[in-house]
Amino acid sequence: MRTNNILIIGNYGAGNLGDDAILGGIVTELRSIGYSGEIHVTHGGSKTSPEIYKGLKKAPFIPVGLRSRFKKTRKAALAAIKLADLVILGGGGLFTDEESWKAPLIWAAQAKTCRRLRKPTICFGQSVGPLRHWWSRRLAKQTFKNAIAVHVRDQISVDLLKTWKIEATLGTDPAFSWLLDQKRTIPKKPVLLVSLREWPGLGSAEWRPIVKEIQVFAKKRKLNPILLSMQQGEDLKDAGLELYEPTSALAAFEAFEKAQLAVTMRLHAGIFSVAAGTTTLALSYSSKVKGLLADSCTVLSDFEPEKIRDSLKNLGKKTLNVEAKLVKNQEFLRRHLAISPKE
Repeated sequence: MRTNNILIIGNYGAGNLGDDAILGGIVTELRSIGYSGEIHVTHGGSKTSPEIYKGLKKAPFIPVGLRSRFKKTRKAALAAIKLADLVILGGGGLFTDEESWKAPLIWAAQAKTCRRLRKPTICFGQSVGPLRHWWSRRLAKQTFKNAIAVHVRDQISVDLLKTWKIEATLGTDPAFSWLLDQKRTIPKKPVLLVSLREWPGLGSAEWRPIVKEIQVFAKKRKLNPILLSMQQGEDLKDAGLELYEPTSALAAFEAFEKAQLAVTMRLHAGIFSVAAGTTTLALSYSSKVKGLLADSCTVLSDFEPEKIRDSLKNLGKKTLNVEAKLVKNQEFLRRHLAISPKE
């Protein structure tokens, strides 16, 4: 059956520029294979990245919790699922409990409702894990087992799903599709762009030695270190750097294109940077960072000042090579949307 109406479910419209770019990538890939139908997307109400959401129909999430049956948004969320010919549970680290125990519960609930309404669902462009709690693993396992097909963005996730006896194909993060489509030739400026993020055991106190090493290095290289926020509303004022808070993924990407160097902690800041062709040091706070960026830039898991200092001194540029994996993304979508290559 030809697909004419798609619902994309994910952490979209939540003020995260990386998630905005993931959605932009999924839409870019759908259009590139010839899909011309309607696209609905779950949306949290943020006004970031209007260029990505233009032309898409927004839908609320299925409410989760004891009072969810009484929320006014539930009816609209159910209506969006009922309209869909296909649901894409799309992109990002949805199933991990590293930062919040609620995440697997929220996304499993969305998928369970789609299954109850007998809507075919594919899992696309995700990382799976780390999952520390047994019930998080159980929710994730059920969700991926019930999907008609699974396509993940890193080998670590393929290996984890294999232990659950779930077959998954491998591509890459969909954000690359959108970012590479936006890429322009922009003159470089003497800027070292920095991305930080709060994480359990990694807050402002742990940032200080990292920032100090960056400032010393930037001064020697005559670069201006600027901190870029990838998440609307995050508190970065104590980081001790000039702060830039773009309100769109496109503005953030242009900043990375202009920068000579970048030190990134957030995964998608690293993805933005390597897609822009900027020499990058990625600080890996989670396995998904190393899994996605190790081939494209220098990745450092040890945040000791001496390690950061040495990595910055020896920082070299790697060639971005994601074309073959992006083809895999498109092949997967084409196969499950019943669109032939000639279309």
